[in-house]
Amino acid sequence: MKKSFLTKTISLILVTTLLFIPFSGIFSFASETEEYPRIHVPGIMATDVYADINNPDGGLAWPPSTDAILKLVKDCIPALLEFSVTKDWEKLGNTISPLAYELFEPAICDPDGGTENGSGIIFEYPTKEDLEKNPDTTFRYDWRIDPLVSASQLNDYINYVLEMTGAEKVLIECHSLGGVVTISYCSIFGHDKIDAIVFNSSAIFGESFTGDLLSGDMVLSNDSLMSYLEFAFDSTEQKELLAKIFDILECAGLGDMIAELGNDILANLSDILLPEVVAPLFARWLTIWAMVPDDKIDEAMEYTFTNYITDDMEGAAELRAKIENYNKLVRANKKQTLLNIDKDCRVGVIARYGYSSIPATSSWQEVSDGVIDTKNASFGATVALYNSVLDDDIIDNTDAKYISPDKTINASTCLFPEKTWFIKGAKHSDNYDDLNALVDTILYSDCEISVDSDSRFPRFLKYDFNSDSIIPDDGTAADTTPDGILGFFAKIREFFANFLQKLRNFFGLMQ
Repeated sequence: MKKSFLTKTISLILVTTLLFIPFSGIFSFASETEEYPRIHVPGIMATDVYADINNPDGGLAWPPSTDAILKLVKDCIPALLEFSVTKDWEKLGNTISPLAYELFEPAICDPDGGTENGSGIIFEYPTKEDLEKNPDTTFRYDWRIDPLVSASQLNDYINYVLEMTGAEKVLIECHSLGGVVTISYCSIFGHDKIDAIVFNSSAIFGESFTGDLLSGDMVLSNDSLMSYLEFAFDSTEQKELLAKIFDILECAGLGDMIAELGNDILANLSDILLPEVVAPLFARWLTIWAMVPDDKIDEAMEYTFTNYITDDMEGAAELRAKIENYNKLVRANKKQTLLNIDKDCRVGVIARYGYSSIPATSSWQEVSDGVIDTKNASFGATVALYNSVLDDDIIDNTDAKYISPDKTINASTCLFPEKTWFIKGAKHSDNYDDLNALVDTILYSDCEISVDSDSRFPRFLKYDFNSDSIIPDDGTAADTTPDGILGFFAKIREFFANFLQKLRNFFGLMQ
C-alpha cells in the first residue's frame, strides 16, 4: 500500500501549527464608505476551539496543551527504549498509536465531519453599543468544519452587524482560510451586502502541500528541510547568524541524516498510525479538503477514500457528500464568483512570497509565504520555483512592469493583475502597520484602487527588516549583520567542511 503523507508528517504538522501560532489608519481621502462596518474573517486556528463548549474550563481541543504533549513524550519513552533494543516497528506503533489518539481526540470531528461531539467555539456577538464605539469587528468560526456551514454563520453575522449599525453594506478583510469562508458566503448568498473586499494571503485556490497530504505524495530531503528552517528563523535579529549555523549543519550532513531517519521512521509507522490517528483527525476537517488545489482534488479524494476512509466506515458517505457539495457549489465556480464580485465591489488581492513551501511534500519548491503558494494567493501569478527565476522567454515576452525585481514573479497572469500586490519576505501570519495601511487604502477609498494609485504601495513591495516596515521593492537586499560576524561564521563553516572531509577520508581508508 502506498504510504500516506498524512501519517508520515504528523510531527511536521504539529510544528507547522506552532509556527502559525510607517503608517496606520485610514488613507487620506477616506469617504462615506468609512461609515461602513468592517468585518475581519481570520484564518485557520485563529479562534479557540474548546473540547466541550458547555465546559470552557475543560480545555481547548486544539492545539494540544504543553502538558499533554509532555505527557505523550513521557509515556512514549519506555516504548522507545524497548525499540532501541528490539527494532520492532510494529510493537512501537501499536504502543504509540493509542497514546497519540488520546492527545488528538478532543480535536477530532465526527466521522461525517460534524461536531455533535460537543467541541466547538464560543462566539458572543458585539452589542449595539460595542459596534457604535468600534464598528471594526472579527467574525469567529470553527475552522475545522464545513465552509458552507461557516458561510451561513457569516451571513447571519453580516445581517446582525447591518441591523445593529443601520449600515447598508460591510467591508471585509479575509485572511488565509477566511478567504475560503468568504468565497463560500458569496457563492451562496451573493455579494450585494459587501462594499469592498481585501483577500489577504487567502487560501481560496488552495495550498499545494494540502493536496499532496491527501494524495499520499510525500518526500523529505535535506534541501527542503534547510529551506524551511530559513523560513522559520527569517525576520529575526539573529537570522544571519542562524543561517550560518544552518550552513554548518548542512555541511555536516545533518539535514540528510534527519531526512533519511524521518523517512525511515514514518514509513514504518505509516500503516499503523494512519487508520487510528491521522486519518480520523485531518481527513475529517472539511476545511482541509476545501484547501486542496483544484487540480489535485480528484486524486486526493480517490486516494483517501480508497485507502483510508472506505465506504463501509461510519460517516464515510456523509463526509464524501459534504466535500462534493462544496466542490459543486463553490469550487467549480470560484473564478466566476470572483469576477462577479469585482464588477460590483472594490477588490484588492495581497500575496506574500520569498519562501519555500512545507518541506515534506513533493511541492516544497513552490514559492510561498511559508504556508500558501504565492501563485494561488495571487489568483494565478506565474511564479518560478524556489531559488529559481522565470524563464527568459517569459521575461522577454511580458511587459516589464509585471515582472518582479528579482525576476521570480510574472503578475500579468493574475485574475486581477492591476489590483494584486506582492510582498517579498512577509510571512503568512505576520502583520505590519504598513500592510494594514494598504488594506485600509483599498477598503476605505471612495474609488477603485490599483497598484498605480499610491506611490507607497506599488505592485511589488518587500518587508524591510531594519525598519520593520513594508517598502517598495527596488531589487536590493538589506544586510542586517556586521561583516565581521558573517566572516567569522564563514570560517567556522570552512573549518567544519575540511574536518568532516578528513573524517570521511579516514574512515574510507579503514574500510
